[in-house]
Amino acid sequence: MGESISRRNWVKQTGMGLSGILLHDLFGNIVGDTAKKNLTILLVSGWQDINIGDIAHTPGLLNVFETFLPDAKVILWKKSYGKDVELMLNKAFPKVQIIHGNVNSRNEAESEEVKNAFKEADIMIHGSGPSIVGKANLEAWVKATDKPFGIFGTTIQTIDKSLSELLKKAQFIYTRETASLKVLEDAGIKSKAQYFVPDATFFLSLKNDEKAIKFLAGMNLEERNFICVIPRLRKTPYYKVNPASCAPA
Repeated sequence: MGESISRRNWVKQTGMGLSGILLHDLFGNIVGDTAKKNLTILLVSGWQDINIGDIAHTPGLLNVFETFLPDAKVILWKKSYGKDVELMLNKAFPKVQIIHGNVNSRNEAESEEVKNAFKEADIMIHGSGPSIVGKANLEAWVKATDKPFGIFGTTIQTIDKSLSELLKKAQFIYTRETASLKVLEDAGIKSKAQYFVPDATFFLSLKNDEKAIKFLAGMNLEERNFICVIPRLRKTPYYKVNPASCAPA
């Protein structure tokens, strides 16, 4: 049998590969001659705070930026407003500025901090997720600026007319599985850089050793001698985790 590769090493190698692509496109094909050390990235992410996968998307990509673009400034345009998650992000990535703000029906940003971020940022990046969740955010960026944007590690299952028009303007589109690349191909969309990369979740670095050790001891589990199984709950029970979202109008 050949030598197997551990999950940790696989994640590390994959992270190096996807970050190499990111660096190449940001500083080469996209930013070009203006590849300066004080590059500012506007990241739209943070779709939900009650979903284990959604929470991991954002710190995973922030870790990619911090590791491979250490001189870049990152502004996180966070879609959700959970304070506990923001405290976690502030602690782990103290240099990252977190902003909030909606986009109106005219594809315009409503908050001043978002408008200021549009002026400051050199490029906007849509973070990993199940679809182009921040489509309106990208459309607002395109309308307000002539600066580049890209998609990092998303699934794209269907493409309507408005999404097609948006994606055709992207400088790069990285999908988190190859099926989405076929969807793009069938829709006639080909950006300057179009690749598969893993979801940014795979570069998550946050952990709480103290809490983990205490949990293992309380459950009589031995380190590396147990299996962790997360059931496939595609339909999240929002009536339990977020009752307000299910309240009658």
